[in-house]
Amino acid sequence: MNHPNLVRCYGGQTTNDNYSILSELMADNLFNLLSKKSVKLDPYHIYKMAIQVRRNSQFTSAVD
Repeated sequence: MNHPNLVRCYGGQTTNDNYSILSELMADNLFNLLSKKSVKLDPYHIYKMAIQVRRNSQFTSAVD
């Protein structure tokens, strides 16, 4: 899956009961960003994030 609003997953493997996933590195996630009281988001950026979440949901639903 390749989409600008998704973290890329490059692969994975299982060995016995161990699971490994190789994905691109993110500095943070949306939940942590929104829950920090020190981060002030203006309405424009909140709107842009909401649109990206919606597009991501549409994209992943269409892939199934």
